[in-house]
Amino acid sequence: MTQCEQVRLRKAQANDLGICMEIRGKTKDNPIDAQRLREFGVTQEGWRALMEVGEIIGSVIECDERVVGYCFANSHTGEILVLAVHADFDGQGFGKASLTHCLNQMKDMGFKKVWLAASPNPLLRAYGFYRHLGWQPTGRHDAHEDEILEFEFP
Repeated sequence: MTQCEQVRLRKAQANDLGICMEIRGKTKDNPIDAQRLREFGVTQEGWRALMEVGEIIGSVIECDERVVGYCFANSHTGEILVLAVHADFDGQGFGKASLTHCLNQMKDMGFKKVWLAASPNPLLRAYGFYRHLGWQPTGRHDAHEDEILEFEFP
């Protein structure tokens, strides 16, 4: 685990997308490299266009001015699209901080409830992570058999 002297949380910008895609392939759990992301239809160009019109919003967390984690959401649907932290920086609260920052953006936009899809496998950390933060299972699953969880703002 790498320690940081200076940590900064900020709103994501389009020029962060390259490093974010790189980080997605270097997570501790469920890494997905850039080629696989392209197969899913996730590209820098596509997301840049969606960020420019405000459909995708997000936050990044920096360690000593280097992006090490992020969270992105769809501002039209209320879906948390992705939360990722580089494996070298895992376990320091960066995922929770990025998610919370992104959730606050969604709340400020007027959302009362947001959702995400996560593995239903209780052996994976995401299962307990989201539930610990107040996310509730809906009993629904997406096309990839991921479980749909909802978070209602207090």
